[in-house]
Amino acid sequence: MQTELDDKEHTSGDHSKNKCEAMDKLECQINKLLDTEEKTNEVGSLPNCALVFDCDGTLLDTMPIYYESWSRTCKELDLEFPMERFYSMAGKTVVDIFQILLDEVTATKETSQCRALMLGVTAKDCENIKREHHRVIEEEEGMYAPSIDIVVDIARKYEGKLRLAVASSGWRDHVLKGLERNNILHLFDHVVTADEEEVANPKPAPG
Repeated sequence: MQTELDDKEHTSGDHSKNKCEAMDKLECQINKLLDTEEKTNEVGSLPNCALVFDCDGTLLDTMPIYYESWSRTCKELDLEFPMERFYSMAGKTVVDIFQILLDEVTATKETSQCRALMLGVTAKDCENIKREHHRVIEEEEGMYAPSIDIVVDIARKYEGKLRLAVASSGWRDHVLKGLERNNILHLFDHVVTADEEEVANPKPAPG
């Protein structure tokens, strides 16, 4: 059994109660699994049991900073990306989102109406521009994403009892830096991100 923690809209006050209720339900599920293992008296009787956490908006409150870098990039390139849509695309990679935005403006606007089209930028070019805006926000403006205690407390509670991992659609260097900055990287046995070669270009399963 794999239990995933993923909530991109936890920061909204309207969702805080639901978040607490979800955490309570999750703990009940985990405790049932641990009780089963204890009753069977077999160490490792649940070899496929792990907690897999998303990072952005789940372990770390990255969404405000991420949207700021998206907003600055899209303003620079004349791309439209309101906050509501930003949240609705949570989980997609940065390159995939930029490709969607570029395809939309290509189909709806003249080249002269959009700086991204005039420059002829690719989705990867847009990602690099966004990386620079993100760097400025963090390194020059001093804005960092804090941890989300209600979720991190779950990881701390079950460290050493269950295998813990992070699976993120974010950039690996940003995920590792954010977890390390909040002193929680050590809690996790594995961290997997979308830009890793094995994830971005998976090998086909044997026939």
